[in-house]
Amino acid sequence: MVSTSNFYDLIVLGSDLAGLAAAALVARRGKRVLVIPLAPIDGVDTGAPEPVVAEPAPIVYGESPPIRRVFDELGVWQQVRRERAPIRGRLHLALPDHHLDLSGGLANLRAELDREWPSARGIQAWSEHQRLSSGCHELWEEILASDLAVSSDGFFDRRALAKIAAQLPGYDLDDMPPLPAEHPLRVLGRVMLPWLSSLAPAQLGPAAALRLAANWDAGPEDFAGGMPRLRGFLLDRLVTHAGEVKPSLRVAEILVHRGRVSGVAFFGKRDAYGCENMILADDPAYLLHDVLPTSGLGGVFGLSPAEVEPVATRYVLHLDIDASGVSPALDGIVVHLGETTGWTGRHGIGTTYLRIDPTVVDDARRLVLTRIIDPRERLEELRERLLVELDIAGVLPFVGPHINWSYSPHDGRGALDRHGREIGERAPDLRPTPMEAIVARRGAEPVLGVGIYPHPTELRNLYHASRLNLPGLGLEGELATALAVAGSIASPGRSRGRPRLFGR
Repeated sequence: MVSTSNFYDLIVLGSDLAGLAAAALVARRGKRVLVIPLAPIDGVDTGAPEPVVAEPAPIVYGESPPIRRVFDELGVWQQVRRERAPIRGRLHLALPDHHLDLSGGLANLRAELDREWPSARGIQAWSEHQRLSSGCHELWEEILASDLAVSSDGFFDRRALAKIAAQLPGYDLDDMPPLPAEHPLRVLGRVMLPWLSSLAPAQLGPAAALRLAANWDAGPEDFAGGMPRLRGFLLDRLVTHAGEVKPSLRVAEILVHRGRVSGVAFFGKRDAYGCENMILADDPAYLLHDVLPTSGLGGVFGLSPAEVEPVATRYVLHLDIDASGVSPALDGIVVHLGETTGWTGRHGIGTTYLRIDPTVVDDARRLVLTRIIDPRERLEELRERLLVELDIAGVLPFVGPHINWSYSPHDGRGALDRHGREIGERAPDLRPTPMEAIVARRGAEPVLGVGIYPHPTELRNLYHASRLNLPGLGLEGELATALAVAGSIASPGRSRGRPRLFGR
């Protein structure tokens, strides 16, 4: 029998935002909480010469009901709302034979469509797309604002499924009916999906895809500090309510007794930590393969990880470039597609998303690239291949000699200078960070076209809260999952203290 030196109402193992938000909510409700992250819990990667953002995708709808509900309960909603702002600059879409420069909220879209596709069919198709995406936005707004969606059973309860499914359109919905199936304008209405959603575009429900499209079309927005700022709000609330974060602990085993999780044992520690509840806050395939390969938990998730296929991954590359090496016309967000034919079926593989920091510091500009790649693609020379491709496409022409350093957390090469030489000495145990997966369900449709893993498991007090519970809903899905899991562990009515009206 392993002795227990500490006991918690909740232990969270993992780093996904859903688990962190659930931890903050449970702590707010008066429970003792411990978070053991498997990656930087604040969303900041320190492997580059300067700290960089680990999750570079923008936020596309900060007023979402789950987002507001989480931060409202934590007492910081007004501060979160005030710190949001539209991303400065334009949205550049670089298609193989077309280039659109779109202003905020797509105010000049009609003129750009007339220039690139001088036909009334383009305008007609986009008008129908906007009509349907607006309707689907309102539909999901009502669903996500309901107690049904964020209850302890949530989207995976049979009664809830029936009620929600009755409102959703079928997969035969066509939002651009005048256009041929392979018309590149169709891709414009889906171009954001592999960046914002972790569900394969071909399996994503049409209503969810159109909600993401409506949010994207309204204009991507973010916090000044990006996702680390959003995580910072959650961490602050967690610590304020006596929650703990211990990144130095290395988990050796999850302890199970009589069908319940009883605690967790660690490498290098004789004593275990006991718990009343546990949340696994990461991709089950990663947890079972890399973190807990001998745990015996493969059958508890309600869906075998073997039934979930990673069809693409997100490779992130950070660049620090001399200001003279970046065109002043390049601002905001750039989306580059190598080709559009079969784009949805290929899960967006080959698409590159660029975010450009508008500020210039020490005569340098900071860029972050997210590339959608095949999970089997070799990473050894991907940096070089990607930069050559963007050079040829005219997105980053002649940029090579102007690069001060490049860094990816995924390829194991560390930070490199413009000559490809490693900068500084890497720590001997610095391992590549796993790339975020875009997944599909084998042999079946995702739940409601948005869900993969249910958050309850076969163990009564073990829950799953990650980006892969409701991958088709992106950030909204993570926070809806957090609300559902937190509700299973501690009722909101048991919260300690009263929410504060003004910040902290």
